[in-house]
Amino acid sequence: MPEEKNEKRAVNEPEVIQKEGRQQPEDKTIVLARHVFPPVLPIIPITGHPMFPKMSGPLALEDEALKTMVTEVARSKSRFVGVVLRKDQPEPGTVRKATARDLYGVGVIAEILQLAQAGPNEPLHVLLGALERMRIDEVVQEDPHILARVSYLLETEMAGNDELKAYSMEVVKTIRELIQLNPLRKEELAVLMSRASLNEPGRIADFAAALTTAEGAQLQEILETISIRVRLRKVLVLLKKEIDVSRIQARISKQIEEKISKQQREFFLREQLKAIKKELGLEKEGKEAEIERFEKRLADLKLTEEAAGRVREEIEKIKLLEQASPEFAVSRTYLDWLTILPWGVYTQDNYDLKRAQRILDRDHYGLEDVKDRILEFLAVGIKKGKVSGTILLFVGPPGVGKTSTLVKLAVQLGLQRRLATQVISMDAYRVAAGEPLRTYAAILGIPFRQTDTAAGLRQALTDGGRADLVLIDTPGFGPNDTEAALDLAEILLQYPEIEVQLALAATARNADLVSAADRFEAFRPAKLLFTRLDESSVFGAAFSEAVRAAKPVSFLSSGQRIPEDLEPASGERLIDLLIGPDAG
Repeated sequence: MPEEKNEKRAVNEPEVIQKEGRQQPEDKTIVLARHVFPPVLPIIPITGHPMFPKMSGPLALEDEALKTMVTEVARSKSRFVGVVLRKDQPEPGTVRKATARDLYGVGVIAEILQLAQAGPNEPLHVLLGALERMRIDEVVQEDPHILARVSYLLETEMAGNDELKAYSMEVVKTIRELIQLNPLRKEELAVLMSRASLNEPGRIADFAAALTTAEGAQLQEILETISIRVRLRKVLVLLKKEIDVSRIQARISKQIEEKISKQQREFFLREQLKAIKKELGLEKEGKEAEIERFEKRLADLKLTEEAAGRVREEIEKIKLLEQASPEFAVSRTYLDWLTILPWGVYTQDNYDLKRAQRILDRDHYGLEDVKDRILEFLAVGIKKGKVSGTILLFVGPPGVGKTSTLVKLAVQLGLQRRLATQVISMDAYRVAAGEPLRTYAAILGIPFRQTDTAAGLRQALTDGGRADLVLIDTPGFGPNDTEAALDLAEILLQYPEIEVQLALAATARNADLVSAADRFEAFRPAKLLFTRLDESSVFGAAFSEAVRAAKPVSFLSSGQRIPEDLEPASGERLIDLLIGPDAG
């Protein structure tokens, strides 16, 4: 019979289906469809997973054309629509209208059971009841929504087929095995057994497929499989894969639970042990022991008012912090540094240069430049009648690393050699320019002052009169900042005790070095220091400028690490840089 006549009969007449395994005409049974299905259906494209016959499910429609179509169909006598899975899976949040080429060829006919919409511009929520499989034969229209001519794929009665019954029993058995691994699926099995029986193998196959977490393309393959026998076999494969995945998931979950249980058990045991020791007076908690240790140290120290206030703040802070927190470790290290410094411990000055020379020669080999600098420092003290601290002021172009060099010196001399150190910033030309240096000073626990006037500098130096080392930072002056540089230089001329050091980048060209040195000559720098040695392998220009300016080199900075990347500019080191350590 031609295809068109078959289609007409399927729509307008009850289907006559012969039972499997029987060929006699008298055994033919008349099966009445629940509904008379229309030959043309409006299509709703869906994403994710396909719908299976004899199941219901909700949809949320945002496309205006689909919302209008579904609303009109729900008001008509025929409340049927086609539901077909899209081949492409749009990313969440993206909207692209589906075309006929985007759809699979097989879907289901579904009845609109209920509509709900919160507002005019809100998604339309639709409850659909899938009835039978259907195949798209021809697309009648695509705009404003897809309309297609379809044919229906009705299943035959298979109640008397023992092979299919055995397949059905195996499917149910496999699902029960899956429930043992994942008890959350128990309710789904109960729904399956209440809605389907072993006499409906096709329905069992469809429902079992919907239980799995297989991808949409795999489930679509089950939907397109008309042969119930083949469909059951494919569903069994999906269920076996699902069991394998559930076993892996159960093993991972067990491992995590065991690890968590072990950690919890150890935590409770440690807490019980702490409580027992504390009750017996055998041991105090770690945090209390740390605080007691710091307080014992502080009892023998004579801190300044500023340092004592900062110590009290840090002790109160660690009382509130958990020992496992990173902030606790930072505060503990800071307090450790503060409390090991010899606050209030002074010695009587000894101005015997010959004795100092003997001690230096006995305890330190080489380092002639350093020894000479120490003896020079003592000689100045003898002449002045007292040994006052060294005051170093750093000037230089922007970006050469003056501030980082100052911080390295503060760590090397202030903390590691335990010299009382003070930091002063005269950089008031840029917004919040002194904040990084203020932060470093707070971390190191050393006094910090900021000023840009002669009176302010004098007051800062007076307040830090007991400091062994005063480090002064200045703004970076470029070629266009001549006036501001001269104003600062005029202030510094009032303080001959300040030693000015000019910071220059070793990577600069010879002409730039000459220009910078001439520009900062107003500050009368006593020494040069070179930075950024790690960014260059040729140092001829830097040393040529040192020779031209006839100034000694004090320090060499070769990186960002504090304080490791700063070293004294000894003669041996300068020769190594100039001609290479392997030369000769």
